[in-house]
Amino acid sequence: MGKVLLNLKRKRNNSGSTIVIVLIMTSFVLILSTLITTTTMVNLKMKMIVSQSKKTFYTSEEAVDEIYAALGKASMECFNASYEEQLTTLSSYSKVVSDQHNNFATLVEIDNEKANVALRENYMQKLIGKLLPDFKTTDFSPVYNNNYSFDGHKEKFIEILNSYLENYSTGVDKDGNATGDPILVVQDVNTIRMRNTSDKNNGTGLNVYAITFTDCVVKYLTQNGDYSYITFNGAVGLPDIYVNFMDEDLVGTTFFGNYALVGNTGINITDGGTAIIKGNAYAGRASGLNIKGSTLDFTGSYLICGGSLNLNIKSKGETGALSASQLNLGGSSQLWSDEIVLGNNATFNGAGAVNVKDDLTIEGDDSSAVLSGSYEGFGYEPKENATHYDSSAVIINGERATITFSSSLSKLVVAGRSYIKFETSVPLATGESISVNTNQEIYLVPAQLLKSGSKNPSKKQTAGNGIKCETKISESTFFGFDLLSKNGDDYYVTRDYDIAGSGLNTIDYDKSRTYYYFSFKDTASLNTYAKIIYDYTDTQFEEFLNNTSYAQKCSAAEKNDYIKESKSLRNAIKKSVGTYAGLSGSSVVRSESLTDGASLGIFADNSSFDFKTEYSDRSNRYNVFNKILAPLGDSVTYTTTQQAEEYLNSIAHNNIAIDLSKYTPDDVYDNIINKDGFAEVTDGKAFIKQVEGKWFIAYALSEVSASKGIELVIDSNSSESKSNILKITSGVVVCSGNVHIKSDFDGIVVSNGIITIDSGVTVSNNIFSDSLFRTFIDDHEAELTDTNGKGKTVHYKDIFRFWNPHVESKKDSSLSVSNMTYKDMVTFSLWRKYEDPKGTNVESTTEAPTNPS
Repeated sequence: MGKVLLNLKRKRNNSGSTIVIVLIMTSFVLILSTLITTTTMVNLKMKMIVSQSKKTFYTSEEAVDEIYAALGKASMECFNASYEEQLTTLSSYSKVVSDQHNNFATLVEIDNEKANVALRENYMQKLIGKLLPDFKTTDFSPVYNNNYSFDGHKEKFIEILNSYLENYSTGVDKDGNATGDPILVVQDVNTIRMRNTSDKNNGTGLNVYAITFTDCVVKYLTQNGDYSYITFNGAVGLPDIYVNFMDEDLVGTTFFGNYALVGNTGINITDGGTAIIKGNAYAGRASGLNIKGSTLDFTGSYLICGGSLNLNIKSKGETGALSASQLNLGGSSQLWSDEIVLGNNATFNGAGAVNVKDDLTIEGDDSSAVLSGSYEGFGYEPKENATHYDSSAVIINGERATITFSSSLSKLVVAGRSYIKFETSVPLATGESISVNTNQEIYLVPAQLLKSGSKNPSKKQTAGNGIKCETKISESTFFGFDLLSKNGDDYYVTRDYDIAGSGLNTIDYDKSRTYYYFSFKDTASLNTYAKIIYDYTDTQFEEFLNNTSYAQKCSAAEKNDYIKESKSLRNAIKKSVGTYAGLSGSSVVRSESLTDGASLGIFADNSSFDFKTEYSDRSNRYNVFNKILAPLGDSVTYTTTQQAEEYLNSIAHNNIAIDLSKYTPDDVYDNIINKDGFAEVTDGKAFIKQVEGKWFIAYALSEVSASKGIELVIDSNSSESKSNILKITSGVVVCSGNVHIKSDFDGIVVSNGIITIDSGVTVSNNIFSDSLFRTFIDDHEAELTDTNGKGKTVHYKDIFRFWNPHVESKKDSSLSVSNMTYKDMVTFSLWRKYEDPKGTNVESTTEAPTNPS
């Protein structure tokens, strides 16, 4: 939200002046918009000049270019109209705030983020109206959903495309005589869908919309007087652009001064042995906290994982066995994480307070989790609108794995409803929120999806016995198809169950079996499937079915059959569980002294516990951690963002006003570091100063360096003399790339990449806190001044938003309004040129770059 501070004379009621101010600002930016949007049309007009000349034949590239430019013109017209409308309604996204004494000044705030969301939605509505004029609705909410189908409007879409073509109805023969046959015509499209790229994947943090179409067939007259065909896929939509309707400054904070480590992309401990973190630590969403074949002893107050906490989880393509992995969370520590996932031979000892937004999952074998402090799986939504993304569960998918709730556990909340039954004789009051997938038998390919003659399990497969399981798994036969990944020629993986033979070290192949399990894309997909089987109501299941890729494209009759058969299959799978022999040896256990009852803090969805309030409080706290690293006060339940802001403003410094909507979610580095200031301070060389025995460093790593695996190394014991090796033991280090800590360090490390910690290393922050860091920088401003590589005087404090709050344009979106052209709005890909309309004779295949997100 941009801020404009206007000094006014004292008035009892200044609302009239405020209205005038808003109108003046709106009129001013509206005039500017005419200049800005006019410039964006230049490239388009130059392109359209070519298409306005009457052509007698086309090449394949020209045929596609004419449609490309026509769609670009339509998109640009929609953007111009939406942009101007947005400027005239800015007052709808503003608020007027008097100063603390209710006089002298009025603060007019424009909510840039809301204005940008409205711009994108308004643009898309106009684009739909232009390209699909027969599509009518009074509620666009479901239309913005990814994969929303416009297939019923193909004919009108084709008609609109042809209306844009200059030579659609001006055909001529070789001698130039009119024939009435079009020289260029769009004949067909296969699908027309809405594409909504989720806000988590975009640089601006906002959803990006596009209308996509596939297999668009274009017929065109060639120079030889023959007709040829070209087929391609297309997308029309705005790129991930962020418009500054009003300049805004981002209030900087220094809560990171309470942390030892801030790894914006993640934290890795992977080289074996034990690492110790005694200060607070943040591991960003992109990679999370990864502990492989190593042990982490954490005794700081806060361990924040913006993404997943992974113990012995292999990276994609990684092979080979991992040594044992372990995380020991101190009794006074709080862990906040999106999810916790344990692979093979992993141990999690949670003596502190564990807060998990999604699931605690043991994915591998021979692993265990012991929870002896408190555990809150706080992901929750009311039953009538819950989805698997909003529910928390405790799930075991591995063999010989256990999750133990200790007798010392002070609080247990599992708010989700995604459950397989608790495998003990004494039930725990969790509403079956605890899941043990014994034998993983719910993941077995059911008989209904096997071809005739196939069995699951079958006799053990060997190289020579010819036994093979053949399935009928497809998007139309299996409701979970979108969750699967192909493994070889099919969608299953195998596991052998060997029965010993009569001889020494032999196998009885007649009794041994091979089991066939669905091959899921990832852990989240696997857990989703378990939740569908055990938790979804019929209504929720039908809603899931309506959103599958098959349901989005099949006919109404096919969809009815699909839903009916899917319900029947799901019921059959639910009934079949428990019919197989036990193999896993896994369980969820509890101390016998841990009895049911709210008095002991054990709560589940079937109790009277207020899950909605608990979820709101935990979610608000987690949100603040993932933006500015601040803990909220313990004495209040924070059910709204406003409550959180009021608390933060009560402890803020310099009378700053914190507005959480301004900060980019899951980008702590950008919320505390001013990238423009950092670039200036490090322009040409690193900033390195020592004050009172502490080092203050700002180190820039270029993208080229990062691509070569170059990282900033902290190693006081190193014998090497390299510019990227810091032989220091304490201070403040800010780096734009990855940081590798190879020796003990006391202070603050802030990285825009991954922080890797070697075994035997202790990281702490005994020298700073929020206030101490702020005071130190202010008191030593002169000493923390230097010249950069270009000879300009620079100040260390200018790399921090607290002292240098000016917001540059959202750099993660690559465009601004002034340099955007129609080429940024239209994507054509997978060109296929044919000499016959059925496409049996393929001449060439080309793929265009993809621009709209």
